[in-house]
Amino acid sequence: MIDTLEIPAFLKRERGLGVTPQPTRRKRYKAPPRPAGERWENARLVAAYLYDEAPTIGCGHRRVWVAEGRKWCKLASVDGLSKAKIPMAVWGEIARRTADR
Repeated sequence: MIDTLEIPAFLKRERGLGVTPQPTRRKRYKAPPRPAGERWENARLVAAYLYDEAPTIGCGHRRVWVAEGRKWCKLASVDGLSKAKIPMAVWGEIARRTADR
């Protein structure tokens, strides 16, 4: 009688020839590039919660570049395409709101 469940030779694997998994490396976090211009040299990247203070950037949790001045605070989105200018008093409220969360 012929054994119909016999495994063909090309499907058989020898032990020890399996692929060993390579250790995974964690990618380093790289901050997005700053917006172009002299104004943004001292800007810092901040995670903020915006309501409707900067409609060009959007609302909700956002990561924005912040350049603080004496009267005005300039915000830029991470991609650098959307920018907004708000008074420092409004930025103080945003910073306080974000710190509470």
